[in-house]
Amino acid sequence: MKVKALAIAGALSVVSIALPMSAKAHENAEEKWFMYTSGAFATLCDLHSGNAISTEIVQAFQKNWMMTDGKPEILRAMNRAVDDVLDYKQFKACPLRRY
Repeated sequence: MKVKALAIAGALSVVSIALPMSAKAHENAEEKWFMYTSGAFATLCDLHSGNAISTEIVQAFQKNWMMTDGKPEILRAMNRAVDDVLDYKQFKACPLRRY
């Protein structure tokens, strides 16, 4: 379990560094959350498709990630990110949920 947690943490730290941030994203929190969430969930789906992590781990991570403290604009952005990731052919079977 610790190895899988480290794989997720390592992959997501690379995503947060590697994602380019546009000027618009700096100004718009909803767009920033869309970008971060898209990258994070694409990473999770890729790890899941390679059997590095289980469906339960994907869904538990997603549930914790999507706790927005009552900010509907952030939840809206995150759900858009889920839709965006699931639109990719290689991630169609990813067990992401919409909240």
